[in-house]
Amino acid sequence: MSQEAILYLDVLSSTKLKKGSPKSAWSKLFQEYNSRLATAMHQNEGVLWSQSGDGVIYTFPNCGFAVQAALALANHVSDINRSRNPQCKPITLRIGITPGHISRVPTKQRAAYADPQLDLAGHLQKRCPPGKILISRKAYEEVGTIRPLFRYGPRLTHGDEQLETYVSASQQRGDNELLIGLSDTQREAIPTMPFPDWEDLKPPRDVSLKTLKSFFDEDVLAILGESRGLTHGQSHVTHPATTSDAVGVCELISGSGTTHDVIICIDEWVDTQDYATDRNIIVVGSGIVNTYAYSFNDLMRPLRFDRHKSGNVIQLIIGKDGKRQFGHHAPTVDDRHAGLLLLCRNPFNVDRLMLWIAGISGLSTSAAARLARDFVKRPEGILPVDCKCESPIGCVVVSRGPPNAPPSTFWARWRLTEYSLVWMVDNHGVAWPS
Repeated sequence: MSQEAILYLDVLSSTKLKKGSPKSAWSKLFQEYNSRLATAMHQNEGVLWSQSGDGVIYTFPNCGFAVQAALALANHVSDINRSRNPQCKPITLRIGITPGHISRVPTKQRAAYADPQLDLAGHLQKRCPPGKILISRKAYEEVGTIRPLFRYGPRLTHGDEQLETYVSASQQRGDNELLIGLSDTQREAIPTMPFPDWEDLKPPRDVSLKTLKSFFDEDVLAILGESRGLTHGQSHVTHPATTSDAVGVCELISGSGTTHDVIICIDEWVDTQDYATDRNIIVVGSGIVNTYAYSFNDLMRPLRFDRHKSGNVIQLIIGKDGKRQFGHHAPTVDDRHAGLLLLCRNPFNVDRLMLWIAGISGLSTSAAARLARDFVKRPEGILPVDCKCESPIGCVVVSRGPPNAPPSTFWARWRLTEYSLVWMVDNHGVAWPS
């Protein structure tokens, strides 16, 4: 027999969402959102149980109604975001659903009411990947024909228990310009980016590559590119990743001495997104080998890869909005083995950090990984004497072969131990060389 359901919903970082936008603009946006919210809940027999700011709790006759309401609201929010004032940032929700009987609790007692299922609904909401719906196993068992819309989700530590969860599998992604050029399957594997703007992704003022060791004081996810075959025009991410990418990451993590949990995932694994929204992340490779790098490349204003007019990411690194260029025949540094290292907020959860390690070739990616390891182990010995960029967040390196090595070819193979640091930039745009 089905039982009542609890839906716990909140707007992700609503204070940050409103910051920087005119009050009249976001006020109108939220008026529309609140109207759509009430409609979606009411049409599926939802009853408002409590509200605190933008966080709301609704009760439903059963989990099927609750999930239908959540799915309807997700479609409404997608419509709102498509037509929103450009001055406003997109609304992103997190929704948790589980069975629970709380509808008869008197209104005056609700603020202090304690209940295990109400607590679980709140925990599901907080652990929910942005833009998704996270439901408990019991809720999943009750939703019947809606089950195919969910996949196995992240395990949830709730008290002394490890609970199974299920997360909504599909997203409204067709209108996201950052994902144009990825296949449908690849788009579905990329988490929502709630704040797609560099001003929101800048690292905190006290964070730089010189403090990179503290990056490993949190749980970490490393995302590698897939060893994919030809995509036959379905995707712009066409190149296979190299095994040397993994070598550099392993040595970096080992050098950090971290005692925190570390997970290694592949970009196209569907559950990678569950961890990417909950940890500090290391993304390895450019947008031609890694779908995550492809998705956020254009947001990385200080340092990124250029794009061809067709939309393809190309093998040319650009810094300071294109004023610096690094790569084969590039005017700033002409070297086909150029790589980049960039530290910023995690685009999928701005409360966490991201380290991007990428290169034009496997050798240059290895050089960037080696530079990252050196920042962890001996940060004071890296910066040049004449460097005015004292707290860099982005660097460009070129690989150097071993002594007496044969002439370099583009796909040269050797263990990389040396590199040259050729350019850096800090959080304020101060660069070396200037």
